[in-house]
Formats: sequence, structure tokens, C-alpha cells
Amino acid sequence: MRDTCPEQADFIRPLLITLGQSTNLTAGIGVDSKSLIPTVFRAAGLDPNNIPREWYGNGRSNGIRRSVQFCYLALKRGLYTIAKPEPLTTDGGKRGWWALTEAGVLHAKDLIAEHRPEPGMGVFRDPVLKVLGEATNYQPNQPVAIETLTPLILREAGFDPDALPAHWILQGTSGVYRKISLAYYALYQRRKTPLVLTPQNGLWAFTEAGAAHVRQLVGKAVSEPVAARIEANATARWFEEQLPLGLQERLEKAVARKMRISAVTQRVQDHVQNFYVRQIRRDALAKHLVEGEKMPWSKIVTYALRSASTDIRDDAHNPVCRTIYGARTKVERDSEPLEPQMTEDHWDFDTDGSMIPEETVEGEFEATHDFNVLQDRLMDLIRARYRNGDRIVEVLKMRIADASPAEIAAAQGCSLHRGASLSVRARICAAEVWDEMLAEVG
Repeated sequence: MRDTCPEQADFIRPLLITLGQSTNLTAGIGVDSKSLIPTVFRAAGLDPNNIPREWYGNGRSNGIRRSVQFCYLALKRGLYTIAKPEPLTTDGGKRGWWALTEAGVLHAKDLIAEHRPEPGMGVFRDPVLKVLGEATNYQPNQPVAIETLTPLILREAGFDPDALPAHWILQGTSGVYRKISLAYYALYQRRKTPLVLTPQNGLWAFTEAGAAHVRQLVGKAVSEPVAARIEANATARWFEEQLPLGLQERLEKAVARKMRISAVTQRVQDHVQNFYVRQIRRDALAKHLVEGEKMPWSKIVTYALRSASTDIRDDAHNPVCRTIYGARTKVERDSEPLEPQMTEDHWDFDTDGSMIPEETVEGEFEATHDFNVLQDRLMDLIRARYRNGDRIVEVLKMRIADASPAEIAAAQGCSLHRGASLSVRARICAAEVWDEMLAEVG
């Protein structure tokens, strides 16, 4: 007899088998739980007349009898079915009577007829190593999704993942998928030198020692090619399906609208391509796609904007990019202001703010679109157009200097919320005037 009190999950199989035998594998036939529980104990390998007294607990909230009752309730709620919540037990028509559902009858029938014992954890230890080795090309630190590996591990161990006995795929301590997980965890929990690691929830990978061990186990050299048994990058496949539907145009339009300077400097496509590279390299959408989640384009647009912000931030800190794109820090702008080099013939501005083109000359585009010149003209138009233009210009200059809303509020002598509102208002006004200036130039 076992030394420790069985837990709730230990009674899944005994309860289904006992109910099936007591009802002759008929759904909806009730059985008195008081007379059924001792039979469940026997099916679990226990002697109902020789159970330690302390195992009964207080009889209300804990104890071995209560574990059987909780197991019945869990099966009634479908908590132990893998594919979808499917009740296996139901009320037997009277208080304290239990019965099987149609799905429960199928499970019980399979449990009764199936004489092959459920495989133990050790059966899957070598298959886990071999399948993970093939999936990673016997290289360390190459994470692979568990959902992709599990069917291959079952086949490597000699089982058909599409024809497993019902009691093998129940969740809990007796589930075959749980045994595969335990076999993997034993490779690093029970070893002085771990062979595997879990870089992220749902991903498995080898350590350096694990990669060397599995190569020795299967007799593979590092350079020897391995047949691809793992599906291709899920994120790459998703992009391949969505791009013909117009995803590329949607991303470019969103990035150009949000990143205005990138649009002027024609770097929108660079941002979008870098976004693809980052997503595919990490297979970032795989977890969502495996779980059946829908990936709306609005979410992808958000990811692309974050990626573009990362590109812009990196360009601002990278010395090579700062040289190529002419970016200057605030200290450089304050200590060495640039004087625009204007040619004799250039774009002139009328009193109403409209542009008057004169005779064009070589290099006129660079001269008329110099950043400092356009910025000064932008400020002048804002002052002339809006009633509180001077204040908007002050706030805009503070935004350009990376001032926080709190600093803007302190400088303007208003509340924090009012400072944030002024900051947003300044951005909107600048965007409106800038769009009009671009339209006149173009």
C-alpha cells in the first residue's frame, strides 16, 4: 500500500472505470456515490478497510473521500479533457448519485478495454533528445515550440499521436503529455550538468552539454545535414499569406503618417523591411498562431510602428547613421548653429504664407529644404495663423528640446494636464502647417 494519500488526479481512471462497470457503459444511469467510492478505492489499488485514519481528514474540505468527490466534479466540468472542455460525468438523477455522459462512456469503454499500461516517463527520455536534436540540427540555444515536437516524440517512441487511448490524453499526473514534459524536465532538474533549458515558456532548447550528448547518442557529426521534420517559420508563412492582400501598403502608409521625417527622407520602406526581419528572426507570431488567435492588421501596424521607433532611436545613437543623415545633438546645435547656405535664386514667401517660385537653379532643393530654414518658416506660419501662436511656438520648441509635459506645465504656469494638452495641441498645429507647406512645394 502506498505511503502518501492519493491526490484528486489519481482517481481519474479508477472513477471512470468504476462508473463504466457499474452502469454497464450506459450514459445517464445513476449510481449511489456512497456505495461507489469504496469500489473506486479498490480500482486505485487501495484497501477501503485498511486506509490510514489521517487520510480521511475532516471529511468536509479535505480527505481521501473528498478527493474522489472533487475528481467527479472536475470531470463533470470538463477540466480533464485535452482538446476542449467536455463533461465526462453528470448527475445521476438523485442527490449524491453519479452518472456518465456519452463522452464519459467512450472514455470509460476505452479504459476498460485497453490493457496496455500507460508509458512511464523514462520511455520518452531518448525520443525527446533525438527529436529535439533533429529539430535544432544538434545545435545549442536553438529554441523550438513544444507543440511542434510533441507528435514527433510520440512517433519516435512508437505511438500514433492520432490514435492514443483516451485515458492517455487526460490532463493531470497520468496524462501522456505530462510524462513527456516530465521526461524533458528530468534532463536538467535531475542532472548535475543540465542537458536542456527553457529560454521561454513553451520553447525547448539544448545546452552546450546537451547538444554534445545527443550528437554522441545518435552518432551525428555537427556538419552532417539533418532531414527537416519541423515546419517552416510560422511568422514568415503568415506574412507570405498577408502581403498579397495589401499588408505592405497598409504598413507603409501607417509608418509614413506617424514618422513624418522618415517619409520626407524616404526611409519608410527601410523601417517596414526591418520590421519583417525582426519578426521572422524571432518567429514572433508563432505562439499566437499555434493557439489559434487571429492577428488583426491593426496589431501588426502597432508592432511595425514600435519597430520603426527602434530604428529611429538607433540612428540617433549610431555615429555612422548620425553622419549619414546629418543628425546633431542638442549640445551641437546650441554650440555650433548652422547658417543656411542660400543661393541667389530660391523659393520666396509671400505675406500670406504662400510660396512664390522663382527661377530654379542647381542645388535649390537642398537649399530651400534645409531643416533650419523650414523650421523657422514653420514657426512664423504658426504665429501668423493661430490666435495663441506665440504660446504654441514656445511649447513646440520645448517639445523639440525633449521637454516633458511636467516641464512644459511648469514653464507655462499651468497644471500637468493642461501642459499635456498644450503639448498635443502644438504637435497638431505643427502637423497641419507642415502638411500645407509640403503640398505647396509638391
